[in-house]
Amino acid sequence: MFAAAAARSRTAAALRHVRSKTQQVVTKRNMGGGGHWMEVSQPHTIAGEICGFFTWLWVFHRARLDGPVVLGLRHPWEHAEDPWAVKDHVDNLDGLQSEWENFSDKASNPGEDDDEEEEEEDEDDEDDE
Repeated sequence: MFAAAAARSRTAAALRHVRSKTQQVVTKRNMGGGGHWMEVSQPHTIAGEICGFFTWLWVFHRARLDGPVVLGLRHPWEHAEDPWAVKDHVDNLDGLQSEWENFSDKASNPGEDDDEEEEEEDEDDEDDE
């Protein structure tokens, strides 16, 4: 009884082995519903190439400007001279700088009132009436 069952199981396993060798089923995976998902229209292809072109232009432009910093050839705080900086072509530059320093001194003292002159002028105007 056991011998017959063992013989049947060996025969069944041999048959399955032979069938699997002769009948190989090739399965194709259709990811995303098939292969048609890769098809792109011509205008979209052109638009993608144009966007890619401008992207690479931007990358090369930034590499030109920031390349020395990235490569360690200069420090990021060592900037080139500012073309829009105020230079000697401004009339009375020293006077403007001194006025700015006076303003910053007054602004740094929050307890003091810098409108005293205007208040005195207002009092003088009231007295004249």
